[in-house]
Amino acid sequence: MPKPKFKQRCAICKNNMVIMYSYRQFPICVDCHMKQINQEIEDPKMKKFFDHPKSLYEKSSFLRNIKQAYIRFGNLSEKQVEAFKKTVKDLKNPKKEEVDMSDESENNKTGEKSSSKLDGKSDKKSDGKNKLNKEVTNDNKEKKKNPLGPFQSMESVLKATVN
Repeated sequence: MPKPKFKQRCAICKNNMVIMYSYRQFPICVDCHMKQINQEIEDPKMKKFFDHPKSLYEKSSFLRNIKQAYIRFGNLSEKQVEAFKKTVKDLKNPKKEEVDMSDESENNKTGEKSSSKLDGKSDKKSDGKNKLNKEVTNDNKEKKKNPLGPFQSMESVLKATVN
């Protein structure tokens, strides 16, 4: 998820603050959004599709937006349906990723090396990043050596300002 940029008051109730991630995002708080999507769905297939606990909708603005789009337009694309199912699955089972991450950190704490280092293979991406970081620091050092920029001495700076 992108980093929050600023807070803005809800455009509907004007009481609650909403964390905004983009200038194109409509500022609506969770309470007002939940009121909008609590409408009855008539299609039995879609009614079953959207039948999830209220807490999931409160956690994810994406789920609320998909349900609101269905209420507004009456249908969803295949990609919207797939993304909705995947998001619900991820929200219901978040521990799977956390367990994997904690296993890796426990291995590092006990002093075990990762499999790629044991094989003698180096990570090309990290090597490339290290080279870029070294180049950037070298450029910064060069800039610090000559703080006057194109002028070679203080006298040339004074001559340029007088003329």
